[in-house]
Amino acid sequence: MDQLLYKEDWGKAKTRMEAWWNGEVLDRPALQVTAPRDKPIGRIKQLAQPSTLYEQWTNADYVLDKAENYFKQTFFGGEAFPMWWPNFGPDIFAAYLGCAIEFGENTSWSFPLNNSLAEIAGFTLDEENFWWKKTVDFINLGVQRGKGRFIVGLTDIHPGADGLAALRDPQQLALDAIDDPEGVKEALDALFDVFVDVYTKQYDLVKSVSGGSTAWLQAYAENKRWYPTSCDFCCMLSSEMFKDVFLDELIDEMRWLDRSLFHLDGPGALHHLDTFLNIPELGGIQWVPGAGEQVHGMSKWIPVLKRIQAADKLIHIDVQAHEVEPLLEELSPKGLMMSTSCKSETEARLLLKRITKYT
Repeated sequence: MDQLLYKEDWGKAKTRMEAWWNGEVLDRPALQVTAPRDKPIGRIKQLAQPSTLYEQWTNADYVLDKAENYFKQTFFGGEAFPMWWPNFGPDIFAAYLGCAIEFGENTSWSFPLNNSLAEIAGFTLDEENFWWKKTVDFINLGVQRGKGRFIVGLTDIHPGADGLAALRDPQQLALDAIDDPEGVKEALDALFDVFVDVYTKQYDLVKSVSGGSTAWLQAYAENKRWYPTSCDFCCMLSSEMFKDVFLDELIDEMRWLDRSLFHLDGPGALHHLDTFLNIPELGGIQWVPGAGEQVHGMSKWIPVLKRIQAADKLIHIDVQAHEVEPLLEELSPKGLMMSTSCKSETEARLLLKRITKYT
């Protein structure tokens, strides 16, 4: 499918995104840019705000209506595209395995279990789990409504160390890594198998309408398994402990996926950068400067971005619109994907036109 209701040039965007995955540049650098649309597509639905936070997160019709209102009013320029994914927060993987979760305004969190590492090593996905069934229901409704209109992505799967930290509690997992590293590795191996099961079942549901895979990090891979791998827990670890105990499971994820980026989140994770740059199975890095760092802009991190490019890895970064051209003066456009927003559709179109000189 090369055209969507909310993305008329979807076919061209897919072609450029495929070139980006391959470290190539076509007629211009890859850029995802959104802006308020000059004229909404269709009628904006008036929505009644659910009375509870739980309903705001779990009422599928409300969540999808809200998403479509956004799509109708948004210009998706360049490689930006309308995408909806079932979002229950970053600990939903742990919820599939029995953790209770609680919702806030903008995120949710899980409550650790009392199970031992050995017990967790025996965990498998229970398809009767409440949150798993809720996710499947959301995806099925999204697929029904999204056909020919928008892309449906996978939920925010945090397996590996992050999943184990949610199941055990981060402080307890840090102690586990010292006291029982082999037990941690066995639990991680089991969680990898659950990740494959969770991913495969969700991908099989979305690929009929989406033609490929995407997730909260809005890159797209046609007819491929792609996912942003992550390990926020690594900020608590030395490079040695991370490599000795946790890295093998992450490499298993990268090896199993057709395409992957690593979500490197904040300065506290930078001491692991060289480790990731030396993983052949990893396609690239999504660099996130961290809380409070956005005010300094992405130019502060040009040395980090150049290190990533020197290792022949892809880059995905969120930037402000005024940073796009200065960054293209400093970085190679090959394998570089920037995501930004503009104040108007006209401004977005002009930005896309201006950057053609950087091919």
